Amino acid sequence: MNRSIASGTVLWNRGSPVQSLMPFSMFFLDESFIPDLIHLQQTVALSLPFPEIFRLHDAAYFRSLFAVDKVDKIDKSVIGTISGGGLIGYSIICVPGNRDLNLGAHISLPESELKKVAHLQAVAVHPSCRGSGLQRLMIEKHLALLKGTRYEHVCCTVSPRNPLSLRNLMSQGFFIRGLKPMFSGWCRYIMHQNLAGPPAVFSQSVVISGKDLRTQLELLNGGLLGIGIDMNSDGFDLIFAGERKAAD
Repeated sequence: MNRSIASGTVLWNRGSPVQSLMPFSMFFLDESFIPDLIHLQQTVALSLPFPEIFRLHDAAYFRSLFAVDKVDKIDKSVIGTISGGGLIGYSIICVPGNRDLNLGAHISLPESELKKVAHLQAVAVHPSCRGSGLQRLMIEKHLALLKGTRYEHVCCTVSPRNPLSLRNLMSQGFFIRGLKPMFSGWCRYIMHQNLAGPPAVFSQSVVISGKDLRTQLELLNGGLLGIGIDMNSDGFDLIFAGERKAAD
């Protein structure tokens, strides 16, 4: 087993009579965990209210993560979290390379910047361990791996029907830069974070219901970004704003 990159305690079965606090350890996985990755993604998918929220991968995909044809140590790196004797979470970073697969091209990054893009491919947490900050922590650890490398842009996708993951991504510095059908026609926000740029400064903001995808798309097409999320009794609202340029 690889050296731990984080450890702590996680609350299992939050809010239930059998909830319990258990230790966890986080580290980079190797190919011996492929069966665990496949099993966990199935467990996560079965727990979700809508199948479109979570994209499933086949065994060949997981085997490819540990193949020898990696671009570098960043490409196809997999962080896993172990607790209670099993895998309860994972995070995957990949280097897209091909322009057609590169999310940077979908948000109009300049051609010269596409080689600097890494994808946060997937982040999943066992349903019994949700609400303990593990998703945010795995994202944080993978972003720390990327900082200072040639990968200055990190992109990922998230379903509009998954506000909790959207909130976690935004809390780690991601902004919404696109909205379009992907993966079997399922709608996805395209998220982006510039790891090398100065902190973003925004103009006056507007609040839009999370259900109003048409208006969100109009705002994104007009150059605004999704910069924040507010959960409420009706679901959630998104905050959109224009990014000020350095000379503004």
